[in-house]
Amino acid sequence: MMILLLAGLILLIVLERRLFRTLWDRGLTASVSFSDLSVREGEKTILKEEIINAKGLPVPALELRLVLDKSLKIEGELAHNSIISDQLYERDLFALAGRQKIVRSIPVAVTKRGHYRIPSLDMIGYGFFYTDPQYRTYDQRAELYVFPKSVDTSRIHTVMRSLSGMMQARRRLYPDPFEFSGIREYQNSDPMNTINWKATARAGKMLVNQFDSTTDIRLTVLLDMNDPNIIRQGRLIEESVRIASSLGSALSDAGMEFDFVSNGTGIAAATRASSFRPPTGTDNQEEAAVISDVSDAIRTQLHVKPGSGGAFFLDRTLASIEAGTSLYSACECFRALEVSDTSAGLCVIISKNAAPAVEEIDRLSCAKKLPVLWIVPCRPDDAPLSAPRNSSVSLLRWETL
Repeated sequence: MMILLLAGLILLIVLERRLFRTLWDRGLTASVSFSDLSVREGEKTILKEEIINAKGLPVPALELRLVLDKSLKIEGELAHNSIISDQLYERDLFALAGRQKIVRSIPVAVTKRGHYRIPSLDMIGYGFFYTDPQYRTYDQRAELYVFPKSVDTSRIHTVMRSLSGMMQARRRLYPDPFEFSGIREYQNSDPMNTINWKATARAGKMLVNQFDSTTDIRLTVLLDMNDPNIIRQGRLIEESVRIASSLGSALSDAGMEFDFVSNGTGIAAATRASSFRPPTGTDNQEEAAVISDVSDAIRTQLHVKPGSGGAFFLDRTLASIEAGTSLYSACECFRALEVSDTSAGLCVIISKNAAPAVEEIDRLSCAKKLPVLWIVPCRPDDAPLSAPRNSSVSLLRWETL
């Protein structure tokens, strides 16, 4: 009798294994996705796991395996399912009845900017007797952009005020005779055709017309990602990226169009691999082209249009940009900039590498007739910097907090 029971049990196990091996993944689908297209450093998002068993046969035990970047931190009750080494390995268990759908939401904290993708997930299915596990891999397209953290808005307002003053100074060199702005007293250098004879007769003294400029200022923001020192200064590099992001947002909100250039790398591959599009509610505009390898020095160039859509594409670019130890210097990037003969120009340089380059940038700035506002991220205990006398370079010290 015992022999018959044992034989029957063995037969049942064999039949169950064959049936489960044949049918376990039929009608079984799995997907993962992030609840947000993009977040900023320090914010949280939700990783959603969705398992659907469309057949009547249950799956007693199902293990889902994911590999994520370790900059993504699993939070909540499922944090104990994670193993962190070179990457973050997440293992979650499910038990599926026939024709059942399970959706699980996992809180995720993001600690570092970047472009994160989940290209695939692995599923391991177990039958009723937990023998002969079955494996299957599902391709995925889950991706998340982590944009740079926003800096203190009051500090960006300081930059915007400096830019505004420099722009007004540039516009005075390009007066528009059709843009009347007021009347002032005559000076020896004023041309005769600017004299307002009617106002002169009423006032009893020589008065001239003043004109504002309607000339567009061609603004360029240059981000230096070169980190050539033996001791890496990643904190200052990241602060530079955050300044570029917040400044770009402020310029776009103010309705200003500008060019973004950088010696940073890693943009082209991330853009090609992405299916990312701006969320509903941003300005309806075509995506500005990210041009890679513009020159040996400038590796990335982006034309940013006014409005939230332009700032959005800039942030996407900055999420993927990478620093390097042997990139071309800020001087070489500035030398490679093209200057228009028909419009006034202004360049904002964001670089921690100011000490060895201020005089050279000043010389190039004078030659190009392109004034520079140089934002210098630095540590509080770094020595102060100063530009040469009568320099066309204005230095703005930006201490990291």
